[in-house]
Amino acid sequence: MKRAAFLSILVFLSAFPLVAQTSAQGSFNFKGTEGLQTIDFDATGDGRSAQGTFSLAGPTLVSDGELDQEDPKQTILVKDFTMKVTVDCMSTLGTRVTMSGTVGDSNVRSMIGRIATLTVEDNDLNPKDPTDRFSFGSYWQKDISWFPSDAEVKGDAGWTMSWWATDAERKDDVGYMISRTRQVNCRSFPVATYDLDPISEGRITVK
Repeated sequence: MKRAAFLSILVFLSAFPLVAQTSAQGSFNFKGTEGLQTIDFDATGDGRSAQGTFSLAGPTLVSDGELDQEDPKQTILVKDFTMKVTVDCMSTLGTRVTMSGTVGDSNVRSMIGRIATLTVEDNDLNPKDPTDRFSFGSYWQKDISWFPSDAEVKGDAGWTMSWWATDAERKDDVGYMISRTRQVNCRSFPVATYDLDPISEGRITVK
């Protein structure tokens, strides 16, 4: 009986293989448009889930208007700007990791609730260019309340679907997902297709 129970446990575990998780940790400075800024991050995840945080601190131009509006007249320089993001999505390509989440804390009220993404690249083992690199962005989250449809097709459900748009003339084009769901996350932008900026001082570790 004991042996049978042991074998059953092994079969059960093999049916649900563990997914390797990636961890990304670090802290670095970079020269922003308004001065020196600092990013700290500590997150782990895989293709299914992620947890952790990343934060930005330093002089930043922000809009302190309504959450769904960006009025240039309300754009101000906040010298001691801070924001903290709770990570809920992570995408990995080699030593390049993109993480995203919702801004849960900031000293500028209009930033709370925004979606933010951070891409980091660990180049310590790259003999040609050992400089670590990054990219950062924040976005408004807006719901789509309209439904375009083909008037000649009754019950057209095309806009409820999603598809990949690619360049047929480029075999290396990774494509871009087109979907009615507009929430920005770690998979919204093909991580392999855009250039990253070098950090000024600090360290990025991906493993």
